[in-house]
Amino acid sequence: MEFDAFSQYFGEINAPRQSAKISYPLFDVLFLTMCAVLTGAEGWEDIEDFGNMRRHWLQEKGFFQTGLPVHDTIARIYPVFPAGELAAQFPEWKGLKSIGVAMRYRLDKKSKKESLDYHYYISSAALETDRFKAAVRGHWGIENRVHWVLDVSMNEDACAIRGGNGAEILAGMRHLSLNMLRVETSIKASIRRKTNRANMSREYLDKVLIAGFQVLGEK
Repeated sequence: MEFDAFSQYFGEINAPRQSAKISYPLFDVLFLTMCAVLTGAEGWEDIEDFGNMRRHWLQEKGFFQTGLPVHDTIARIYPVFPAGELAAQFPEWKGLKSIGVAMRYRLDKKSKKESLDYHYYISSAALETDRFKAAVRGHWGIENRVHWVLDVSMNEDACAIRGGNGAEILAGMRHLSLNMLRVETSIKASIRRKTNRANMSREYLDKVLIAGFQVLGEK
């Protein structure tokens, strides 16, 4: 299997780790995390379990030649990992015409807690203010639907990792995994069924990875 596309976008990421204490390449840990999430992993221990169960499969592909990390080690790597760097590795947006920002205010009626979030949007269309507002409202609907799919298929709301860079990175991996599962079309099945199949079958997991890497390679 070719990993050129994955390496192109994620091979240059660096975390501020002490060189003397680096036992596992960050690229290997990212690949392990992505594959574990593809098969339904929800936390560090799940990722460790996946690695142990697929040790030979991973090592055949050239990863973790000196052994695999335990969950405590994985958990220590991600908090110092610059989460924004992961998103920055995806292909640049071609044909960019508009950049906008929207503020979302929320008030929890029970706790009376207020929050103000900033959401940034890019578009290949030149949008005036009214069209931008309409597009943002529609995009929020898409965000909610995507979150619903992730919640139902990958149990995102019950994820064991909460807060910090680790949570952001796993959320990004779940979105990447969702897209990879969607582009694998050799079987007609729900995301949940595809996730289960990838967990049970190394051959099917390979199919998902190949399909996903092909899409990355085209961008």
